Formats: sequence, structure tokens, C-alpha cells
Amino acid sequence: MTSKPFFASLWEAICCTEISQKLKLISELEIENLEDMESPVECLREPSYAAFCTIVQGSQVPKRKHLDSQKGRIALLHALAHIEYSAIDIALDHAYRFRHMPLAYYRDWVLTAKEEARHFILLQELLGELDSYYGALPVHSGLFMAAYRSQDSLAKRMAALPRYMEANGLDATPQIIAKLEPYQDKFSLKIIQALQIILEDEIIHVQRGDLWFRYALTREGHLLSDYQKLVSQAVPGAKLARKDFNREARLKAGFSIEELQMLASNQ
Repeated sequence: MTSKPFFASLWEAICCTEISQKLKLISELEIENLEDMESPVECLREPSYAAFCTIVQGSQVPKRKHLDSQKGRIALLHALAHIEYSAIDIALDHAYRFRHMPLAYYRDWVLTAKEEARHFILLQELLGELDSYYGALPVHSGLFMAAYRSQDSLAKRMAALPRYMEANGLDATPQIIAKLEPYQDKFSLKIIQALQIILEDEIIHVQRGDLWFRYALTREGHLLSDYQKLVSQAVPGAKLARKDFNREARLKAGFSIEELQMLASNQ
């Protein structure tokens, strides 16, 4: 039996709004049958989670506090699950949207989508233990909007998503773990374990983004110094500088000491 064309399979998975079916489609993705390389590239219009999540402004999303309470833990896990679900579609769209790339590019982002799906399943199961589910709370569309605004440029996409928004997760995750560590109950330890798994994988995801960002700089005629400009085009008001970089994780992911120093000095 002939397999479905690769890019059509990617778009089907991106658009799928039934979670179990989406996860099945992702698990079945293979890097083969690239005969539809020249097929039309559809425009991103709305996130697939719009079918079952209420989308609000970021300020209206439930706060992740009181992590010793069921309500606080649901808010935390729901926010994390939303990030991972969003990251599934974004990784798929990295592969779908940018054509005539080396085969390794498509392998990287399909593998990333599968890893993000595993993260989502981990968090979804933890939500289930608290008698909740993904879609129970309102969410924001920040990641989707960054993807939407970077549909026209691989350099912009890699700068804004893996190298900015996902790299911010490398900084934030250890801080969340530190907030959970004092509780030491069984469920807190489960969340910490999941976050540690996610953090290790996300270092690799940012590393992949850094690799293809640098490839895109040459392909599109940009310089590394254009990084901040490219991010700002996709994420208006983005704040690249911060005092609390996870230096070890960012260095593993491809940032140089010089770049981190430059970003920190721009505060």
C-alpha cells in the first residue's frame, strides 16, 4: 500500500482537533514519500486547540500559584500541557512549511513532534490523576501567534520559536522544580520527574532550532546579529535579556558565552 504523501500527512496532523487521533497520526509519521514537495503550502489560520480550549489573553490564564493545592497543581499542569500541545503543532509546522530543506531538517522536526507528544501525554496523565484534563482551563495563543507571524521566514521561525520561546523554558523549568521541591509529597515528585524529562529533551529541541537558525541565516542572507530583530518581528515586545539564564542548558543548546553576555548586557 502506498503511504500518504509526507506534507499532506503533516498538514492532516496539524489540523486534527481530536487529541487521541492527532497523537496516532504523529506516531505514524515517517520521513518518506516526499513526492508532494511542490504541493501548495496552506496558511496557518487558527490553532487546532481552538476546537476544545477557550482562548483568552495571557493575563486571564489561571495563575500558577499555591502549588501545594489541587487547584494550583491543575493550573500548573494545564499550562505546561498547553505549551507541549502547542509545541507539537509548531514542530509539525516547521517541517510542513519550509520546503526543499535537507532531509535531516524534516527528521529533526518530526522527531521533535513525537517527543513533544510524549511530554504532552505525561502531563495529560498527571492532570487525569487530579480529575482534570487538557481543555478544562482557558489558554493563551502566544506560541501560535509567534508561529503565525513567522510563516514567511525560516530564520524568523527558528529565532522566535526554538531559540527564544522554547529557550525561555530552559530558564523557567528549573525555577518551577525549585518551587515544588519543598513539598516532597508523592505527586510533587511525579511532577518534578516529568519536568526533568522534559527539560533534558527541550535542550535538544533548542539545539536543533539553533542548528537550523544558523543554516537559515546563510540561506536568507541574515547575520547572527539580526537575531533580536527577527524575534521581535514574530514576538512584538519580546524581552530577550534576563538575569536568570540557565547558562548550562543554553550553552548545551548552542548559545555561546559571548551571546549570553551580550543579551544580558541589553537589560
